[in-house]
Amino acid sequence: LVTAWHRNSYAAVRQYDVHKHLITTSFQSFPGHVPIWQILDYMQIHYYSAADMAGMAMFTISNLKALVPNKPVYVAEYGTDWNWNNPSLFTNDVAGINLHNEQWGSLVALGAAGGFSWWWDNIIDPENQYYNYRGIALFVAGEDLDRQNFKSVSLVATTSVFSNSSVFPLLSWGTKPPANVFILNSDGSLTPNALSLSQFQYGSVYNTQLRNPPTFVVDFHVSGTFSIFVSSFSSAGAAAQISIDGTVVLERQITSSSEIISVPVPKGNHRIFVNSVGKDWFTVSQFQFSSSVYAISAHGLIGNSKAIGWVKSNTHTWFQVKHGEPQAVIPDGKITLNVCAIANEWSYSWWNTITGAQQSSGSVTCTCNGDGCLQLNVPLIDGKVSFDWAVKLVKRS
Repeated sequence: LVTAWHRNSYAAVRQYDVHKHLITTSFQSFPGHVPIWQILDYMQIHYYSAADMAGMAMFTISNLKALVPNKPVYVAEYGTDWNWNNPSLFTNDVAGINLHNEQWGSLVALGAAGGFSWWWDNIIDPENQYYNYRGIALFVAGEDLDRQNFKSVSLVATTSVFSNSSVFPLLSWGTKPPANVFILNSDGSLTPNALSLSQFQYGSVYNTQLRNPPTFVVDFHVSGTFSIFVSSFSSAGAAAQISIDGTVVLERQITSSSEIISVPVPKGNHRIFVNSVGKDWFTVSQFQFSSSVYAISAHGLIGNSKAIGWVKSNTHTWFQVKHGEPQAVIPDGKITLNVCAIANEWSYSWWNTITGAQQSSGSVTCTCNGDGCLQLNVPLIDGKVSFDWAVKLVKRS
């Protein structure tokens, strides 16, 4: 019925709109309904309260483009909260880190545009956060982004520094998770992805047909912690149980909607099982693994004769800054690009993502005949004034 309504409405608007405006719609939850997106001219995403705005943009844009190829998509609404009556909304992110990270995440995910914050009049303008758009605007000025036939890719990024990793489940109420074993990769990505991981951890008495509790396979580089961030729970009763490698290490009743449940995890590779053992459900906003991933990650676009990369500290999100998490100092970051099949010789330039100024430049040669043989050293991420860098590459031969 809803699909038919969109089809009929699209036809009517198209018939009477002499100016031929592009037509879209919106959904309460991601990713919406694919048959409806296929009818319309472009797709849009509404997403609030993501702790990692870059991750949100990259994940939602890339997955929606995979579901409905060859159709423009961008984040049309976002913010650190949706509720303007919440006083913390106005102090969540006075520097506008969420704006900065979302814009760069949208770029390397091949979004049709940078995202549109809902709070331009309440926060961006009075706090003068417009400077967050300067760097990316100068970086892409004059670039032929469409003609390069860019493909969005995750780049291999390494360092001797490790950081926490947070996984944000995306599956909402009423759907049984299609998977129950998840591998946390060294770049912080999840296999399978978070669309298969439910926010709802269903209990042992009610809604049992929806149960499929998750196991996480994680390599801890040093001893650390695993944490569950509880965001709500059923009044019928909820309890969490955590097992490591088959041994129950914690079982606890949930009594607060802002509870953080943590257990120590020794160094090494482990299987962490999360079970809801109360009568009914509780929800999780994020699962966090300490010291389990490289402290930097990189994503980019590879085209016919150019490549673009964005390298960021995994500790610099608005959420982590708000909660006082220490910022990583990364002196030895490296990225690897699979561009050697295009050319052996490349020119590169590193750019400041805030000012839009070029920091340094040079040339680099592939070290072997196959892909994955071009490496670049990342400029210092000092955790004080530098938290990310952008790079351009142009083929020379």
